[in-house]
Parts: sequence; structure tokens; C-alpha cells
Amino acid sequence: MVLVAESTGERMEAHGPRVRIGRAKECELRPVADNDTSISRMHAEIEWRPDGSLLVRDLGSRNGTYVNGASVAEEHPLEFGDRLSLGPTGPTFLIEELQEMVAVGSDEVSPAKPAAAAVAPSSKGSKRGTLFFQNLIEESSRQTRARIRWIVWTFVFLLAGAVGVMYWISERKVRETTARLEEQSRLLAVQGAVADSLRRAAAHEYERLREELEQARQSAASATVLDSLRDALTEARERTDALEVNLLQAQESLNRQLAVGDSLQLAAQQELLRVTSDLNRAVGSRESAALLDSLRQAVRLAEEQAGDMEARLRAVKGSDLSTVIQANTGAVGLVTAFFRSGQFEGSGFVLARSGYYVTNRHVVVLDGQWPDSVYVIMNEQRRRLGADVISVGAPEGPDLAVLRIRDYSGPYVRSVDWTGQKLGLGEPAALIGFPAGMAMALDEDLTVRASVNAGIFSKVESDRVQFDGFTISGSSGSPIFNADGDVVAVHRAGLKEAVGMGFAVKIGLLIPLLPSQAKTELGLP
Repeated sequence: MVLVAESTGERMEAHGPRVRIGRAKECELRPVADNDTSISRMHAEIEWRPDGSLLVRDLGSRNGTYVNGASVAEEHPLEFGDRLSLGPTGPTFLIEELQEMVAVGSDEVSPAKPAAAAVAPSSKGSKRGTLFFQNLIEESSRQTRARIRWIVWTFVFLLAGAVGVMYWISERKVRETTARLEEQSRLLAVQGAVADSLRRAAAHEYERLREELEQARQSAASATVLDSLRDALTEARERTDALEVNLLQAQESLNRQLAVGDSLQLAAQQELLRVTSDLNRAVGSRESAALLDSLRQAVRLAEEQAGDMEARLRAVKGSDLSTVIQANTGAVGLVTAFFRSGQFEGSGFVLARSGYYVTNRHVVVLDGQWPDSVYVIMNEQRRRLGADVISVGAPEGPDLAVLRIRDYSGPYVRSVDWTGQKLGLGEPAALIGFPAGMAMALDEDLTVRASVNAGIFSKVESDRVQFDGFTISGSSGSPIFNADGDVVAVHRAGLKEAVGMGFAVKIGLLIPLLPSQAKTELGLP
């Protein structure tokens, strides 16, 4: 078979019962280069039939196959002189010469020529050759069909198996998901029932307190009763057993201090009686004037000491410091700062809900050196809480420092007198802290417990306050409260030679050291 390219006149020959046309290397005719994509890799196929006819079929090409301008859908007969086009605008070939082996007798075959040229019979070939090629073509077709059927059925079985496995997996996941959803629904129902029960109990408690408040209003109750009910209404859920324990400890501490005060008062009165008796004897025996003056001076000093002690006891006994201590002792904590050269312990208190903590500068800064780490143990607790130093006062400024306890959740002081207007000379006061640090704070069950000291404000200046009470030095950073429960100062130091006399920094001097977040939380400008 000979094809002639219409555009270039190039002649191409192909032999065999089947001729494939395309760009693939296995094609018998490759009319274009490999990179020419106008012709598909397997574009068309020309096949000799056993009856001697010639057919052309399209092999699923992208641009199609055309014979004399007509598209080939399935198979199309091909004859001498036909125009074969690969695509509507692709290369076109003329069928110039066709040759096939056909039978002309019982023992001879002759190559057939197209009608345009008669061909003499040939002595070559035989009937057996023709039958051989026919049998070869039929066997190849049967084997090909068998392979195709095997491949198709194998694919069908594999596809069915895969679909079955995927369906089984999907069903199992659906069952597992349904079971989990049912379990979650059950848990949510239980939690909802618990939450409803708690909500009903809280609503019942709230309604009870509201009714008591309304009854107190209708019965024209006193302002004290109304305030008490309002506090109970807003703080009903904040009461704990720790307050009762703290109250008992505070009461015991005050009772011990009052007992000591009574003893000191009795000793002062006895000293006054002794000195007065010595003076009377001296006058009766007509001692020298110098001795009489000395005795008179001793009497005046004893009278002043006795009067001062009596005034202190009246101030402490006349104030309700137990309530103050009960409300604030949980907000006090023991702070320990660790340095390369050692450690330093002091006291302090939580100022705000978010964990801002106040102490002295000299507790967390040692000779200009900042600590490697800082920890705080709150009163009635055992666990150490990590803290960070936020700001400290200048060396020439107030001896104050601001820390922040990490992830804090606990009590804080109830009220702060930032203006200093509630700090009155001679009024009662209370100090809560940890004198002598861990040595005195730690009890037999390894729990940290604060000490309470009562006294009076004996001197008030612009930048500091003098606190006279039954206390010792070592409570650096302790809060000092007035009788109304307001923090008015921060203990700074005490005199070793004058036990009971301490010096404190006014709390208002802390404001410039507070970060903006703390000021916002405390309602400060």
C-alpha cells in the first residue's frame, strides 16, 4: 500500500494486514515528527479484511479521521484514489496504490492491482500462504478479545471488591460516630442536669437573700442591717471555712497582745506607786533637793508611761480589729527572693484580683542586684507561687516594689486608702505579716501562717508613718490597716533598740510604680 502526501508529494509505503498511523513508535506509518501534536499518538488504523476489502477506522484520536471530507465514526471502506485526512485541517494523503493477495486458482495467487493498471498473474505465492495469513489474523483477534475480556472482568471484580471494602469501612465509621454522639449526648444531659440543679440552688439562695433584704427595707431596718444584707447578697458564694480559722487565730493573737498589754500596764502602775512611795519617804526624811528633784522626775516619767500604755490599750480594745484581720489575712503572703549570694525573705500582700503584689524594695533588690527568681507562699497555704518583679522604687525614693504572681487566683485586700485621709494620729491599727520569715511562719504541718500585731499610729508625716504596737522588726512589706480595714501604709523597718516601734511608707506613694493595667483594675487615674 502506497500513500502520497498531498501537500509535499512524499510517498510512503506500508505492508502487512494492519497498518497503524500516528506519532507512536509502534505505528507502521509516522507521517509527522514526534513533537507535532496535530496527529494523535495512535490516530487511525487501516486493515485488510479476509474478503480482500480495505477498511479504515479512527482510534479515538483528538481531531478525528476523515475520508473524502467525511468523518469516520466507526469503520469506513477505503479504495484506490480516496483522500485520507488526519483531522479536519491535518495532513491529507492520497491512496495511490493498493496490493493484496487474492486467490485466482486452486494453486496460484496473484497480487491485485487497482483498476487503473492491469497486472499479469504471478507465479509466486500459494493458497496455503493466503490461508496462513487469514488464520494468523483470526487467531490474533481471538487472543486479543480474550485478553480484553479477562482484563475487563478482572477490573470489574477488583472494583466491586474495593467498593465493598469502602462500604464496610464507611458503615463501621458511621456506627462508631453514632455511638460517640450518643455517649456525648448522654454526658451533656447529665452535665445539663447538674448545671440546672446548681443553677436552681443558686437562684434559690439569691432569692432568699433578696427577700431578706426587701423585708429589712420594708421594716425600716437600720443602715447597718441593710449594708450587712447587701454584702451577704453579693458575697454569698465567696465565704469559706478559712475565714473562720483566720478569725480564731486573729482573736487569739489579739487576746495574747492584750494580755501582754495588761501586764505592761500593771507593771507601769506598780512602778509609779514605787517611785511615789520613794518620793514620800524622801520628803519625810528631808533628803537633799537634788534627790527630791530626781524622784519627782521619775514620778512624772512613770505617770507618762502608764498613761501612754493605758491609751494604747483603750484604742485597741475599743476597735473591731478582728473583723479587719478576718477580711484580709488571706491576702498576705511570705515572699522569698533568691540571689546568687543567698536569699532574702519578707512579707507582702496581694493588691488586685489579677495578682499584683506589694512588698519593700529591699526585699527583692539586694545591693543593686535583682533576684534570679522570686516565690510567694500565701497565708494558710503550702504551695509556692512563681512571681515576677514589675517595678521598684528608686534608691532615693519610697522603699516599695510591685510584683505579679503568675496565674494567681485567690483573695486580695478589700480596701486601700490612697489619699491618706483615714490615717489618724493615735488611732488603732493592725499589722499582718511574717516577722522573722519562714522560721516563725512555718508550723508543724508545714503550713505558712501569718502573725497579727495591734497598736496605734503614734506619728504621721508626709512620707512615712510611725506604728507603735506589740511587734518586732522583720516584717518588711507587711500591710498596716486602720480600724476601718483600709490599707494605709506598708511596714518598712523597726528599731532593735526600741521593740514595738516600727516605720512604714504611706500606700499612696505606690501609685507611680503601678502599671497601667493595675491602675485600671483599681480605678486609679
